[in-house]
Amino acid sequence: MIQRTRAINQFADAACAAVGLHDLYGRFTAAAVIDDDDGTILDMRPFAGEEACVVCAVEWALNVAEGWHAAHRVVLLSGGGAPLRDAREDDIRMYQTLREALDVDGIELVDWIQTDGDDIRSLTFTCDITPNWDDQPAS
Repeated sequence: MIQRTRAINQFADAACAAVGLHDLYGRFTAAAVIDDDDGTILDMRPFAGEEACVVCAVEWALNVAEGWHAAHRVVLLSGGGAPLRDAREDDIRMYQTLREALDVDGIELVDWIQTDGDDIRSLTFTCDITPNWDDQPAS
């Protein structure tokens, strides 16, 4: 039986969603727009295969968030790229740039979860940023 994730409230929820999308699509990038109050996934869109694009996912999330009064949080998920053994400096720079750019628009990039099918990485943890999941007090 496949269990569907209806909310992303913690790292484990996001990691499960990333692994599930990896199993479905292989190479993908997805954005989940989540409710500010309870972490309910308001909308989520995977970009798969050749369409797997972080910028496309972020632009999509910004457009969707505009239509929801309680949508100021986004989680990025991606997978199927290079093995995750070592953090890629390009990904870290992009994550930091995206956090700053989205913050200007009033959107919090909660995390960017990456998977290669074997390992999972949180760029929030990698960049030593205190995560702001719903099950933890905001900093």
